[in-house]
Amino acid sequence: MQVTRIHFSDDARTKWAGYGDFNLVSPDGSHTVDLIYKGEPPHGDSYHTVAVDGSPLPGMAWGCLFGFSACSRYLAFSWMARRIERKTMVVDMVASYRFTGSEDWSAY
Repeated sequence: MQVTRIHFSDDARTKWAGYGDFNLVSPDGSHTVDLIYKGEPPHGDSYHTVAVDGSPLPGMAWGCLFGFSACSRYLAFSWMARRIERKTMVVDMVASYRFTGSEDWSAY
């Protein structure tokens, strides 16, 4: 599947990405987010694996609206830790934490 690149501007407007593979680029160009299509439930949005600046993020992103802050520090999107749930995820793009997959999400 071809990867579609989406550049965000510094006006903090959201952009839609779903039903395919995407590379999201922050407003200042310093961060990228890779979304790889994995599937979709019946009558639902697509879901994707997520890698932030090359590091995999746990869970899946829903194919829907994504939003970067104007300063490129934060990214917000719909997320699920396991099938099928929908929560809001805000990623601090500057934090240097690396996920191992053994995190206890109830502790956060």
